[in-house]
Amino acid sequence: MPLPLPPLLFFCAASLVWLLPGRAALSLYDDGWGWLATGLAFGAALFALLPVVALRRARTTITPHHPEQARVLVQSGIYRISRNPMYLSLLLALLALCAWRVSLPGLLPAFGFMYLVERLQIRREEAALAARFGRDYQAYCHTTRRWL
Repeated sequence: MPLPLPPLLFFCAASLVWLLPGRAALSLYDDGWGWLATGLAFGAALFALLPVVALRRARTTITPHHPEQARVLVQSGIYRISRNPMYLSLLLALLALCAWRVSLPGLLPAFGFMYLVERLQIRREEAALAARFGRDYQAYCHTTRRWL
């Protein structure tokens, strides 16, 4: 997997969210949208940072380009909640942008991002991890959701 596909898809989706109709929350906390955007952005930051901590603690790779190089199957910490917390963080960031822009049409590229990442990236990673960890990975998939 030579191309960093999820960041590219994220950039395209974020650009579309920005270009689609909406209004920027000029006074961020006058209405609930600013608070929602802040909460989603905070969640995005947590779901971006906690997987790095868990993977480094387990001394395994954090790069999605070579999932077959994973030394251990991390199932603790944030990985008890989601099998793909880093991609979930990107989705939450897009949803935060939608909330800040108060853009209902912006949800289309956000969920388009989710669909494409699942089809083009996550399924490849899952196949590599299943080949690497076998039954342990299958059991993990049965107990932990792909997104949330």
